Amino acid sequence: HRSADFMDRVPNVEKTGSPFDPPDVLMVPQGTRNVALGKPVAGGEGAIIIGRAEMITDGDKEIEPFVEWEPGLRHVTIDLQERYVVHAISLWHYHKAPRIYFDVIVQIADDASFRTGVTTVFNNDHDGSAGMGVGRDKHYVDTFRGKLIPVNAVRGRFIRLYSNGNDQNELNQYLEVEVYGKPAAAGTTGQDAGRTP
Repeated sequence: HRSADFMDRVPNVEKTGSPFDPPDVLMVPQGTRNVALGKPVAGGEGAIIIGRAEMITDGDKEIEPFVEWEPGLRHVTIDLQERYVVHAISLWHYHKAPRIYFDVIVQIADDASFRTGVTTVFNNDHDGSAGMGVGRDKHYVDTFRGKLIPVNAVRGRFIRLYSNGNDQNELNQYLEVEVYGKPAAAGTTGQDAGRTP
């Protein structure tokens, strides 16, 4: 069972509020929606131990079923199938019990190989061990509310998410990823009266 002192054992952890606190709210342009729902998901290197990759965008954020990869730095890539202006990304790893996931890195690109034109929108790799630079974002405790990541109107087709185990074990789990955006052709920028659910 997770030790009660994990907040001291894991560096750079953001303060965890009460589950009764109101959820985070992010203002986004009108018409923004979850453009990842039902979109294809590809796993990177490493075998899937439990579940199927496509479950990550099936709209189900319940505790089970989840997708689990073997230990090590692993990534999943969502193909939005067209270019979008992205305003927020929400992700859920596993919230049956409190966990902190390591080397959580979220990137957006038009290049499926993520070799060029990559924008990193979240990185909590505090020591640079993942090889993508030292991250400035904090570790966080995964809960049923997920992690809401504000994105500053970044354009792209592919979303890639990395993780490298958690404070309980070396495995990598995902329940769901949501990407809130609008078609890039609309040219939407700025923040209007709207919100993520």
